[in-house]
Amino acid sequence: MELSALPLVERDALVRGFRPGSGADAESPFRTLRRKHSVTAGVRLIVHSGGRIAGKYQVFSSLNFDSARLARQDLWDEARGAALAAEQIENSTSMKELVTLLRHLPRQVVEDYVAGRMPDRNDYPLVWHLTSALAKETSGLRTKLRMRSDAGRMGVLVSQGALESVIHMTLGSDVRVPRQMASSLGLGECGSVVALFTEVTSAGQLVLDLLPGFELSGEGETAFNPFARTKEPFIVPEAALTAPMKRRRTRQSAAVPVRG
Repeated sequence: MELSALPLVERDALVRGFRPGSGADAESPFRTLRRKHSVTAGVRLIVHSGGRIAGKYQVFSSLNFDSARLARQDLWDEARGAALAAEQIENSTSMKELVTLLRHLPRQVVEDYVAGRMPDRNDYPLVWHLTSALAKETSGLRTKLRMRSDAGRMGVLVSQGALESVIHMTLGSDVRVPRQMASSLGLGECGSVVALFTEVTSAGQLVLDLLPGFELSGEGETAFNPFARTKEPFIVPEAALTAPMKRRRTRQSAAVPVRG
């Protein structure tokens, strides 16, 4: 079982990464990151239902979270490099295919997905496949950049107490975090996959943060079966609709003269 942080995050994760303790709607930290080219514009996601707009969302490559944390450490050059990598992810084919698919899914499914809760794997296998592809591309760029920020440790929430939650880490001993932290991020259910980020500031303060995670699709699960019984619509990639079709070459018979 291979676990990974989700490759997409909401804006509040970027604000927390840059200014821990800030509210989700804080404008100043986000504007600072944008002004210093240390965060992307993100990807807009508009969901339609019955010919009407059912929901509007904005998501960001999780590399922006790395960028925000680097900016907090005053590593602005590295932060800008991470933001450029995030822009590359947001313009990738995998991202475009995922956004196209999400636009055609039920609003509640999309809302949960944006908040970090993956849909049922059997009902939405292509969502899992594209999310896994995006996560692997993100991990590859993160490794290539060799950033000084913590890439996060993966774990599974195994118990909930009155005041704290216990995360069983894939590497290392179990970690206890405030229950309010996990619950506020929608990670209050046992079995939730999480990415734990830790940092000790120059003042000796321990900073903890969590991002939702998931189990990557295995190699045997990546083939899309159009005949499977799922709840996903069949989406034809836009490129396939606009690409010129090759004209089929046919052999023409020469005219045979008819003599009377």
